[in-house]
Amino acid sequence: MSFPRNALGITAALWCAACGSLTRAADSTSQSYIDLRIDRGMAINGQNINYVAGDSLVIRATVIGDSGAYAPPTITAADPTTLEIRPDGSARVLRPATIALTATAAAKSPRTQPAVLHASGTLSLACTMEARAGVSVTIVDSVSGVAPSGLGVMRLKVTDGAYSDTLTTVTLIGFWGSAYERAGTYTATVDADGYLPWRNDGLVVTRGLCHVRPTSVTARLVRR
Repeated sequence: MSFPRNALGITAALWCAACGSLTRAADSTSQSYIDLRIDRGMAINGQNINYVAGDSLVIRATVIGDSGAYAPPTITAADPTTLEIRPDGSARVLRPATIALTATAAAKSPRTQPAVLHASGTLSLACTMEARAGVSVTIVDSVSGVAPSGLGVMRLKVTDGAYSDTLTTVTLIGFWGSAYERAGTYTATVDADGYLPWRNDGLVVTRGLCHVRPTSVTARLVRR
């Protein structure tokens, strides 16, 4: 299956749309509380936000105030399959969902009050519906560095095991997107009139939060 070239501008412009709210829940007698924040994004405690995510979304919890009195916060979800807890204590969102989050931090000393800090909230994620090419091939002449053009048959293919995506044209072209929304390890080939066959192995495409993380390669064709 192949998508028209003019669809590529859409896939580059649209990402995962994330929106939701998280509420600070500090003990009223304490100057310390847990701040829940989207990594490298705005604090979302007590607010409703619209947030645009890329290939990943990470949630962090931090003790604000007397941070030295508390252990690093832990983050959990009502549905644990929606999160991956990373070694640094942050949580990576694994899939679009409505996620009920809780963060807690225990006091290091029994004399510290409150003994536990809490924060909680709900984050709702939804993905855009465009398809993103897993493998993008840019084709250029190895001497001139510009895309080949004019009449001539060109056969392009990407394969991953039994999977194959192919395109045959009657004019020489300079770009092709393939393997839409499919993770895998691909081999790409280009056979064009007037040029030697070109091949590239081991093109890895992984899945992100909403779409694949694409890989790009340049096919530098050598004239016969």
